[in-house]
Amino acid sequence: MKLRRANSQSIWIVLAAALLITAAFAVEALWPSQNSRLPWQDAFAAGDTAGWQTFGGAWSLYQGAIRNNSDERGAKFVTGSTAWTDYAVDADVSLLGDDGDAGVIVRSNDEEEGVDSYSGYYVGLRDSNNSFVIGRADHGWVEYQAVSPHERLQPSRWYHLHVVAVGCVIAAVASSDSPGDRTWVAMHESSCSRSGRIGLRSYSSGG
Repeated sequence: MKLRRANSQSIWIVLAAALLITAAFAVEALWPSQNSRLPWQDAFAAGDTAGWQTFGGAWSLYQGAIRNNSDERGAKFVTGSTAWTDYAVDADVSLLGDDGDAGVIVRSNDEEEGVDSYSGYYVGLRDSNNSFVIGRADHGWVEYQAVSPHERLQPSRWYHLHVVAVGCVIAAVASSDSPGDRTWVAMHESSCSRSGRIGLRSYSSGG
């Protein structure tokens, strides 16, 4: 899992996605002082999970990655700073079951154990209905977009997620190792969560 300040390429991703949601927005400063620790990368391959917090689930290191061996609804594995604002996150995600979802949380605050028990945004893969989803959690769930990938999602297959948060726009692309297999989602909120941590999340399926 990699995290960095939003760069010009990421901004173009956000701008392209914003056209799909036809919402006006202002792009904020790309180099805020709060993000002085970026870029950042996990140390799973070195067997290190220092700085990560668990909120439910059964998270453990497995073959250089982190694995949740639990079908719990809404298990979270979170790290970073609540002061992080505009940034891009890259993560490789694989579902372990065929009736749930797994993905990435951005701008996360106020985390607790339980379904949607945090305030932030979630982007993930849902194989129960073959969709790439994006939405807002605030101790409840509002789904903004769900798009079916070109190829049906498959358990145990790796997918790359690239998520960008700039201002009040959150945009993401999911891709696999198949040429041309890319799926886009995006959302805009006029009153958004502007900063927060990052994390991994699964729902009714390990990942």
